[in-house]
Amino acid sequence: MFGKRAVASTTVDGAGVHVTLAELVALEHRRLAGAAAPRRPLASLLVGRHGSRMRGRGLDFLEMRHYLPGDDVRAIDWRVSARTGRPHVRVYAEERDRPVVLVVDQRQNMFFATRRAMKSVVAAEAAALLGWALRQGGDRVGAVVFDDRDLASFTPHRGRAGWLRILGEIARRNQLLRAESNRPSAPAMLDEALARLLQTLVPGHLIVLLSDFDGAGEASHALIAQLARRHELLAMPVWDPGAGLWPERGQYVVSDGSLQLALTGGDTAQRQRLADLAAAHRQEIQRWREELAVPMLPLTTAEDAVTQLRRTLAVDPGRQVDGR
Repeated sequence: MFGKRAVASTTVDGAGVHVTLAELVALEHRRLAGAAAPRRPLASLLVGRHGSRMRGRGLDFLEMRHYLPGDDVRAIDWRVSARTGRPHVRVYAEERDRPVVLVVDQRQNMFFATRRAMKSVVAAEAAALLGWALRQGGDRVGAVVFDDRDLASFTPHRGRAGWLRILGEIARRNQLLRAESNRPSAPAMLDEALARLLQTLVPGHLIVLLSDFDGAGEASHALIAQLARRHELLAMPVWDPGAGLWPERGQYVVSDGSLQLALTGGDTAQRQRLADLAAAHRQEIQRWREELAVPMLPLTTAEDAVTQLRRTLAVDPGRQVDGR
């Protein structure tokens, strides 16, 4: 089948085709710290301690206000109280630990790129970078890693051994991707991964979705809506700049691993159909941001994952629209 689910490795060099466990482990030393300063509403979710909506005793000062019956007397600022003649208390943001789940798509549809690295590689590298940064901040990190056959689920933990198992699973599935694969594509696996999160996670997690979101539709929209009511969501769609763009010349064979289709570059109608399919797919994903208030930070196959994350974590995700 040809369309937004077509898979093909194109002009990517060997370094961007697959990723190894050793390479994901080496990303531990690629720092993302400081990327979000001075704007931190979203990036604060990725640095280990997260301010809650509750007010209590913590490390982050919020305000000075008049003492009210029931306030903890230990919070009284005696200097300000003596100066003003009325008791005042210092109010802090209560800190809490937030478990994080990285959802990493390694389906055959992710084995595509026209620039630098495969979408599957970008998703793997971004997951590793975020995981290392979160762990350094003290967060518990888990994952759901899926391909066209099944998924693996890992409960959030702080231990290094558990995190290395997650990276190993990502690398293992990434290494299985091949342009000549005869494994049928499974767009429904996206919804299966989302449903697994609903079934297994108690409310209060941060969920980071790293995928091209192939197969997203109304069922996905409903699952995302339920997840957004229970958790913090961050969508990081992985786009390729050449998706939906077809060469004006030449003849090409495109395959999904089982079927092949011969195309001619000069077919204007076919080129427009591809562009329309790609645009419709992006619009479906953008609905999550607009209708469900899900922050969105797109990644591209055309640029190094470290550079992108350092830059995009400083961007207001509500304004981020185009992943090119």
